[in-house]
Amino acid sequence: MKTKDEKTSKKIKTNYLRFKEYVNRRKVERLVAKLRKSKSECLAYAELLLEQNSEEWKTNQIKENSIKTKAYMAILLGCTLLLVALCINIYFSLKTLDKMQETILNAVTTILNIVISMVVGIGVSTIVLDFFSYVQYTRERLKEIIIDKTFIKKLSDEEKKNVIYKLM
Repeated sequence: MKTKDEKTSKKIKTNYLRFKEYVNRRKVERLVAKLRKSKSECLAYAELLLEQNSEEWKTNQIKENSIKTKAYMAILLGCTLLLVALCINIYFSLKTLDKMQETILNAVTTILNIVISMVVGIGVSTIVLDFFSYVQYTRERLKEIIIDKTFIKKLSDEEKKNVIYKLM
């Protein structure tokens, strides 16, 4: 016949083994969850690499780079034309001109100033629009990241509302 101490020790041992089994099961569940998360991150990275190696992505990158280059060239051309107009004005201001030549010179410099303004304006506006498209792209990308990632679960409800409000 078993004594009371033996029964108690057997219950304690049984409860300890159940607890140990529970803890080990939880550890396995956590490891499986981490593995799934790593797997999904690896798949997302692989998709990104495949996308970046596609022809469409490469042509978009080339197109974006060419737009920037054209914008910078327009600004450079405008500054060069500005210097040319300045030199023309200085050169002809040192000479004595009759009324007809002065009128023609004023018309040429006015047209040159208009062209310079347009060229520089196009270059600057292209760069500004490019900047705003980057801002929009960043907002959209942040939305995707926050929706897809699990770290949003760690935020409190108030923090979630603030993040969503700031992204909209």
